[in-house]
Amino acid sequence: MRTKRFLSIVIAATMLISLVAMNAGAEKVLKVGLMGPFTGPSAQSGASIKNSLLMKLEEAGNKVGDYKLEIMFIDTQSDPAKATNAYVEAIERKGMQVGLGGWHSSVAMAVVDQAVKYKVPHMGGMGAAETVTDKIKSDPKYKGYWFKYWGYPALATKLYFEFVNWAADNSKWKPPKRIVALCAEETDWGRDWNKAAKANLKKYGWQIVMEDYTQIGQTDFYPLLSKYKKAGVPLVTITNTAAASVSAYIKQAREVGLK
Repeated sequence: MRTKRFLSIVIAATMLISLVAMNAGAEKVLKVGLMGPFTGPSAQSGASIKNSLLMKLEEAGNKVGDYKLEIMFIDTQSDPAKATNAYVEAIERKGMQVGLGGWHSSVAMAVVDQAVKYKVPHMGGMGAAETVTDKIKSDPKYKGYWFKYWGYPALATKLYFEFVNWAADNSKWKPPKRIVALCAEETDWGRDWNKAAKANLKKYGWQIVMEDYTQIGQTDFYPLLSKYKKAGVPLVTITNTAAASVSAYIKQAREVGLK
């Protein structure tokens, strides 16, 4: 899933051709800002976003058509306020003409207003929560300035829960009770993911007995996982946009004996 999201940045880069065609009188340099969490709790994801773009640019000779691309990196630090400041600085001080990428829905919710204010089109945004979609659709002023690439959880996770229910009915995994504990990051993305999980699981007869929220980059889940084990839940879920958080969660789940 993460690989596909990184590929959307590459696809978005190719769309710059159309922008160039629409502005034939412009100088032969296009200033492009790549937004991502290059430092902070999701820096590993940010590095993958950056490297995917640089790899594609190298293949293309750092050009689109007759235009040389001047790339600047906008570090969101996984924080909406810091991301907004960095985005405005890229426009006002560095002359950014086009925005690309992004990782967090909460960041997208804040930055989209700056794209509209400064009339800078932004493509390949991977902030996927339905709140982002709703905001873009809420006012015509957003049209043409924010192109979202990833489906919100209600669309993108449907097959996950179909498989969970199939496994409970047809595999060696036979949960004694169809109860589940949900864990998500405390962001627009995390809340939307849990919303979709609840709707899908309830449809298949699962009961949500716990719903918890943690921080991006959190790595201590022992108290939470011990609580789940004590409650005897056969199914737990997690979503977190920091790779270190998910890795820690899986490792600690095994350590506490959660099965």
